[in-house]
Amino acid sequence: TALAHHWMGRPDGIGVQIAAEIARPLLGRHATFEAEAVIRPALERSRALFGERHEVTATCLVRTANLLRELGR
Repeated sequence: TALAHHWMGRPDGIGVQIAAEIARPLLGRHATFEAEAVIRPALERSRALFGERHEVTATCLVRTANLLRELGR
């Protein structure tokens, strides 16, 4: 997760993609706290970099939805 946060500020958005990919196995292990710490900032950054209709933003939205479902929200 530290790697994703470190790379999140890159202008090419690679950190956002890394965060979206890291969140999936975290959710699979029920590591919701860690997943939330990664995916929420990634979603914000993805929206700012790519807009609402980009595939990376869509992936972040799916991961966020999975997280919320896991948390019962």
